[in-house]
Amino acid sequence: KASVVPPYDPGKFVDKWRKMAADEPARTLTAHLGKDSYTHIHYDDAQGRTISVREAARLQSFPDGFQFEGAMNAAFRQIGNAVPPLLARALALHIADEIGAATIDSFCERPTMALPFHSGDGSSHAHVAEPTGNQDIAS
Repeated sequence: KASVVPPYDPGKFVDKWRKMAADEPARTLTAHLGKDSYTHIHYDDAQGRTISVREAARLQSFPDGFQFEGAMNAAFRQIGNAVPPLLARALALHIADEIGAATIDSFCERPTMALPFHSGDGSSHAHVAEPTGNQDIAS
């Protein structure tokens, strides 16, 4: 008995093979972007590729100097799981304003330290803010 494969239906799997638009906001980056990178295809037809780790980091507002540890998939996972730094800062500033904190700027701009990031083999880590000095931001 021969089976018949139905013709391709563009209405199915509409989230697969999504090309980004240069003049529109990017779609949400997820922790499995390394595995499902076809959901974020670069808008330039001449390049024919998915976005890079650095491009994904820029979309999430990480500074260009921020370094991700581990392989590409681990870096995509760190980016997709992260709260965008500029969003976190905006929230912190709003919360500080509401509670009357005077030291939020210094709290948001503290040095970083490496904390464990579990990537399956446990060898990767991400850089996150380290609370140092006066930790009482509520004044």
